[in-house]
This record gives sequence, C-alpha cells and structure tokens, in this order.
Amino acid sequence: MPSIRAHIISGAEYLKSSSTSSRLDAELLLGFALGCSRLSLISQALEEVPLEVELHFKRCLERRGKHEPIAYIIGEQELFGLLFEVSPAVLIPRPETELLVEHGVAEYKKRGPGTRILDLGTGSGCVVVALASEIRRQSGSAHFTAVDKSSEALAVARSNASRHQVAELIDFRESDWFSALQGETFDIIVSNPPYIEEGSKEVSPEVHYEPSSALYAGQEGTRDLIRILEDAPQLLSSSGVIFLECGHRQGHLLTDSRIAAHFRDRSIIQDLSGRDRVLSLRR
Repeated sequence: MPSIRAHIISGAEYLKSSSTSSRLDAELLLGFALGCSRLSLISQALEEVPLEVELHFKRCLERRGKHEPIAYIIGEQELFGLLFEVSPAVLIPRPETELLVEHGVAEYKKRGPGTRILDLGTGSGCVVVALASEIRRQSGSAHFTAVDKSSEALAVARSNASRHQVAELIDFRESDWFSALQGETFDIIVSNPPYIEEGSKEVSPEVHYEPSSALYAGQEGTRDLIRILEDAPQLLSSSGVIFLECGHRQGHLLTDSRIAAHFRDRSIIQDLSGRDRVLSLRR
C-alpha cells in the first residue's frame, strides 16, 4: 500500500488545478482521514495508509477539487488559537475577524467586571466564545449575549461554547439583529455582518458554499451595516462602543450623516494587509 508521503504527493497533484495551497490541503485532508495532526504525518511519512483511510481521503480530495472549503470537509476552523466547529449553516471564521476579539478584549480592560458585551449575528459563535475564553483566562468577568436569526447557526454556536467551557457565561438568543433586545443596553457590541456586494466578482469559488445570508448585503454591501449603525445608539450605554467588521471600501460610512451624528468618536481599523476592516464607533 502507498505511504503517507505518497498520498500527500498524489493528493497535492490532484488539487493543483483547483487550489493555490494544494500541498497544505492534501496534508490537512489526509490528517483528517487518518485522525492525526500534520506533525504526525511528517513523523510517520513512510507508514502505509489503510485502504479504508485511502478511500476516505479520496472522497475528501474530490470534495476539495470542487472548491468545497477545507473547513466544511473537516468540520472545524481555528480562530484566536481556538478550534471551532463549522457547518454550511455558518460562515467560516477568517483571520481578519480576530480584530473584533482583540479590540473587544482591549475595551473590556478599560471597563472591567460587569461589562455587558453583545455579539450581533454570532454565526458559529467564534467571536463571543473567543472573547469569553480570553477574558476568563485573564481572570475577568463580563455579561455576554449573542444573537442570530438562524436557529441552525445558534445550535453550532452553543456547541462551540460548550466545547470551550463558556456556555454558562453566554446568553444565546434567536433574533434578527436587535429585534429581541429592545430595552437592553450594552457597553461593547461586536459584529461581523454581511458586507459583500450582490453579484461581486471578487469572491472565490469556495465562498459559494457558505450561507449567502451571512455574506451578501445589497448592491453596495452596506445594507446591514447601515441598519446596525442606525439602531445601535439605542442599545449602547453611555460611552458604549461598537466594533463592526466591514469591506475595504466601506469606511465612508463613518461620515454618513445618518450615522455620524450619533457617535462622538469614529475610526477605521486596518487588518494586517493594510486594508480597512473594522469600523469603530463610540457614543
């Protein structure tokens, strides 16, 4: 039977035309099929691969060859050093979204215990779970609420909260943005809403596997961003702040007259590529 190394080489060759990271993809998929880490693959490179694993690996390669995201095939994705369960019901966590966690934690440190934090459109729960995990790790405490209009997404989010032992810290609710939160106020709101333009030519083939409701927001991609920013002042405490992930051409919302009048401090946070990525607005 062919060795682990031989399967990685043949798998990478198979994926060459459909992936820019064919070697890495092959390693991840073979590790998944074998139930081991990439490091183990290296140390066991000459070991033979059982037939049933070979067949599983082949099926995974075929799915990836059709541009299905690795995260959906293996069922998990990393964010902020934590592994999260993902399914086609939720958006796949991306590195840029770690900015929401980083700035949420930094803002919490200014406020301390009792801070009320809302994750709006929680999806897989990766942001609120990472926030709760990191604040607890630093011996802090806060009140966490997470909402999503999808019951399937909330099921994934609750599972991830349990996986990382913060389920008792988070109040998960089914809500279309702020609809189930009337009368409540929060000190910090974080959100990664849909912000891609309908019909955008910039998305990769992999994106078509993700839930469109979590991606697209009208012709300019700003429909949900505007709706959130118009409603947020009623739910933010005095000096409350919202961190809102956005597209790299959407920073102009900071000066939109419908929004600007409600916030005294407005700025844009860039990602590691130097692109506008998060709107920061404070009451």
